[in-house]
Amino acid sequence: MDVQLTAIGFVESIRPHVEDDFWGGEEACITLAPDFTAEALEGVSDFSHVEVLFLFHEVEPAKIVRGARHPRKNDAWPAVGIFAQRGKNRPNRIGSTICRVLRVDGTKLFVTELDAINGTPVLDIKPVMAEFLPRQEVRQPDWSRQLMRNYWLPRQGAAGQLPVAQMATMGEYRVSADPDELDVEMIHRFLSKESHWAAGISLEGVRKSLSNSFCFGGFVGEAQVAFGRLVTDYTCFGYVRDVFVLPQYRGRGYARQLIESMLSHPRLEDVTFLLRTSGAHGLYERLGFTQPSNPENFLRRAPGRAKW
Repeated sequence: MDVQLTAIGFVESIRPHVEDDFWGGEEACITLAPDFTAEALEGVSDFSHVEVLFLFHEVEPAKIVRGARHPRKNDAWPAVGIFAQRGKNRPNRIGSTICRVLRVDGTKLFVTELDAINGTPVLDIKPVMAEFLPRQEVRQPDWSRQLMRNYWLPRQGAAGQLPVAQMATMGEYRVSADPDELDVEMIHRFLSKESHWAAGISLEGVRKSLSNSFCFGGFVGEAQVAFGRLVTDYTCFGYVRDVFVLPQYRGRGYARQLIESMLSHPRLEDVTFLLRTSGAHGLYERLGFTQPSNPENFLRRAPGRAKW
């Protein structure tokens, strides 16, 4: 059965992109669609809280999960069914959050702690009544408490909140080897415009290199901020390439965590790693890399038309 829904309003929020944590105290506004009048919100301010149902509109259909997965793709947490977690990649992409009512102004409802980004379509608004809250003790597994540890913590900064451009830096950093998560355009943009070793490389060249490598991405929330790849036979040899962290995220140990994830990956446990670096010797030496004992035995042949 196909069901069609029409948004009853849209979220105005200071967050333009999806993030996982630090929603505590954050204000947002729900503006009703033009076919609603202020009468639709009459009496809402008599309630302390409302439940907002909304659409995760940025989730691509190809990334919807219908089975089980590790929450936030964290292998330290058990793989559980999509209906045993609150992730956004749900079959119908519907989110639900209880928010505190701040005020009503015409067709605008101001709330706090609505974990939806700017432009999110709102599907429904319901008043929260104590009689509809759980009537027994709430039980949940330990992994879910770990996941939610920072979710409702407040951000601190000017006027109590950080500028939007700095928000993602406070989220939980994770490393993923899932190729579907890679931000190929960001990787190409950095390599072609900001790196000295792959300057000018084409988008096609980047796609080709990724498809023939074992790739690792570093993420803060949903945003990719670091990258590295391994050219490997998965048996005895691997060449580390293109490791970088975006400038605004450097100095936080993200590169080290990405390389550590690569070195400890179970598919690479028998691999000898090789790399070339012009200025990160200290980082790699701390991770066990050493100068080759017999560099005179290594030879190199560069292609005639490429610099990297």
